Amino acid sequence: MRDHGGCWLAAGLVVALASSRWPAAGQPSARADQIVALCAKAMGGMETIRALRTLRIGIVYPDHGAAPIFCEIRRPNKIRTRITVFDGTRGCLLKDPTGQTGASFRPRLIPDDELKDFEVDIAWFIPAFFDYPYEHLGSEVAGGTEMHKLAVSLPLGAKMTYYVDGDAFLVRRAASDIVVGGNDYHMERAFSDFEPAGGILFPRSFVYPGRQDGTQTATVASIEVNIPLSDDDFRIPVDVQE
Repeated sequence: MRDHGGCWLAAGLVVALASSRWPAAGQPSARADQIVALCAKAMGGMETIRALRTLRIGIVYPDHGAAPIFCEIRRPNKIRTRITVFDGTRGCLLKDPTGQTGASFRPRLIPDDELKDFEVDIAWFIPAFFDYPYEHLGSEVAGGTEMHKLAVSLPLGAKMTYYVDGDAFLVRRAASDIVVGGNDYHMERAFSDFEPAGGILFPRSFVYPGRQDGTQTATVASIEVNIPLSDDDFRIPVDVQE
């Protein structure tokens, strides 16, 4: 798994199961559609969500230094960072992990088995149930609040589970389950401090497990919505190593 500046929530976050008022887990239902519609309304409206095409996000991870780490997204499945790019089909390491370039380094393709990780990176910021089919998994109670669970299977194989607050109908927590190299990885983030950008409510902080033991809180320093980004901005270099 690539190191994205931390995106794992410590296992100490415990959620108690409660009896569900909703249809049985795994069953498609109009209620799931209603949850998605209410989430869109809470975030700024379905039309505003549909009009969201690009994002540039700067995040400060305290265990990675004080400077923001930026990523750019072109919906639904393109993303680039300072050292990687994913064009929706192929991923490329543009620079070595220290961010340096030189005669000894050529951009190289990222193995197919790891590409699903890029889709997860996008799904943290734009709830995947706005772009892909979703499944209702019932509800849980956390801290006295009912959380409605929606699962999305991303095209490359990762699974996202979103926990939508039954009061405010915002995504308070998201989890990813992914298999890379035959190993299972479970990753989580817990979101808070929602503020608008481009007419859409985005979380401005989230909890994740840091590089060492214990949790860290990342701060979203900046969000730019619908900036000019074309497919050309996500092209794989022609001299890439296979």
